[in-house]
Amino acid sequence: MKHEHYEEFKTLACNQIEARGWLHHRLETLASGLSGHLDETWEDVGPESAWLGGDGESWERGPYFLDGLVPLAYLTGETRLKLKVEIWIHSVLASSSDNGYFGPSSNTDIWPRLVMMKALVSYAAIHKDNEHGAAVRALLGHFATYMQDQLTKKPLEMWSFARAMEACPSLFSLYDKTKDQALLKLAADLADHSLDWYTFFHDFPIKKPIWEYMPWQEYIDSMDEASQDEYQPTLLERDRSEELFQLYHTSHGVNIAMSFKYLAYRYKLTGDTKYLETLRNGKNKLMEYHGQGNGMYGCDEHLSGREPSQGTELCTVVELLYSLEQIMQITKDLSWSDWFEQVAYNALLTTISADGCSHQYNQQVNQISITVAKRQWYSNHDDSNIFGLEPNFGCCTANMHQGWPKFVQNLWMKDGQGYVCISYAPIQLHDQEVTITVTGGYPFSDTAKIHIHNERQTAFPITLTVPSWATSMDIIMDGRPMHASPKNHQIQLTETWADQTLEIRFGADIRIEETAQGLFVYRGPLLYALPIEAEESILVERGRFSDKEFRPTQAWNYGLLLSKRDEWTFTYQEMTIENRGVSHLPTIKAKGALVQNWGIEHNSAGKVPTGNVQYDDESTEDLVLIPYGLTTLRIAAFPALY
Repeated sequence: MKHEHYEEFKTLACNQIEARGWLHHRLETLASGLSGHLDETWEDVGPESAWLGGDGESWERGPYFLDGLVPLAYLTGETRLKLKVEIWIHSVLASSSDNGYFGPSSNTDIWPRLVMMKALVSYAAIHKDNEHGAAVRALLGHFATYMQDQLTKKPLEMWSFARAMEACPSLFSLYDKTKDQALLKLAADLADHSLDWYTFFHDFPIKKPIWEYMPWQEYIDSMDEASQDEYQPTLLERDRSEELFQLYHTSHGVNIAMSFKYLAYRYKLTGDTKYLETLRNGKNKLMEYHGQGNGMYGCDEHLSGREPSQGTELCTVVELLYSLEQIMQITKDLSWSDWFEQVAYNALLTTISADGCSHQYNQQVNQISITVAKRQWYSNHDDSNIFGLEPNFGCCTANMHQGWPKFVQNLWMKDGQGYVCISYAPIQLHDQEVTITVTGGYPFSDTAKIHIHNERQTAFPITLTVPSWATSMDIIMDGRPMHASPKNHQIQLTETWADQTLEIRFGADIRIEETAQGLFVYRGPLLYALPIEAEESILVERGRFSDKEFRPTQAWNYGLLLSKRDEWTFTYQEMTIENRGVSHLPTIKAKGALVQNWGIEHNSAGKVPTGNVQYDDESTEDLVLIPYGLTTLRIAAFPALY
């Protein structure tokens, strides 16, 4: 198998990494907010969870929560969070049976156990040389045997059928430790018994919003009456309608986000580069037909096209980031880092509140109000874009916690004896005698400093990602310019490292992308948006964890004057965005005007006018655009004015 014949990047355990600067602030707000207190606030992951031996929720919510809690606890070093992790791990270990099955007996679905495997692997990496790690690896090995046996007895169904390859990261991690060939066979068999994502990405048949292929009511009507649950109507059996079953899963935003890494694992299992070619083709087709300006794709549950008032689910954001992390690790292809940065620094940053105490289910690129109202979602509910504890479905409440911790953990990876910088956000990593410290405000700054301390004073390579947006990338080591040519989106420096500092200076231009959905403004990895002043109101009172609505208190329907493009300027302003950890704010000052024929449709900003745009050219204004990720209400897809 391919795994035997090639080298890949290796991740560091999360207790080897510390976030710094604004990124440290982001983790701290999560730890003091929902991520650190969800079990005290939300009964689905509270003491009565069936995963803890109670009579409560027994499916995916406990595993999702632990999958984020483990890295967060060890990245922040908070004893309080580590103790919570131990309670969950102890309970899961105690649930293991003689045949390898583990978890609540009240729910035998394999799917949530695949999520729990990821959390267990993360924990085992931290405790790799002690009895805790050994106990976890033993449980995982027994469960792998159980899964192999079950594959011969009954077919995978529903979420397990769509997401069976979610086991692959855990199986390969366990294989690296044990060299048990049965684990590789199980990974291959799971791939063969689950949904054919290769054909989907190769053909990419869903080129329009899903309602043009599968009206939601048609899907509901296709189910038996007992399965028509108004809150989660997803239990259509394959033998009732194979076509609708396939459409449901291949249009589901989270399934697609997860499945990107499945093609990388197919490549890892077989060595066949057709999987990597189709992976790239699938990404390009997905963004061509459903791409949004923030790096995500329209999926208010299912693929919903490119219109900037359609929604994108938070679970999709964090799962896509995890897939991209896995893809770069397996392929060593750093060109994927562009997408990785765009998703994290834009889509992830905006959709969890600045204080870490609430989140949205759906975010909108053009988001002019955050209220309970009927919008043009495909299947989501009226509360889907409010900030709250459990808007729409609780899956995002449970799953949001993995996003930032895993992002931090994968900012740097190991490549043999060397290290690879995926993105330049501030962190510190410790690996035996080597300490690498990154400082600066990237991506809100054009510079980053990397200090390498090596007690052994030995030579090894440092690989630096070269972003595709960079017009230049200057590297200065201890005051001396380094001359290195980029190759395959990277620059590799091999030195005898002792105590050197690399200063990285990026050149960046304001980039304008004009599309049928509107005008987008970028600089570096950041999308820029016009922030809309808002009035906040409490919808459901829960103290720090209340549900909130936001309504605009100013006009929002601005277009940007391309005829005045030469007057646009980029500068840094001392502008404090509460709880964001960023004060020296990059801004773009542009010329704009109110658009007279652009209004509200279905309680969202209407379709961006792209022809016959009406405005008063005598009433132009200076508009200050800020990074999309630092906004709440905003316009980021603008009418173009000439």
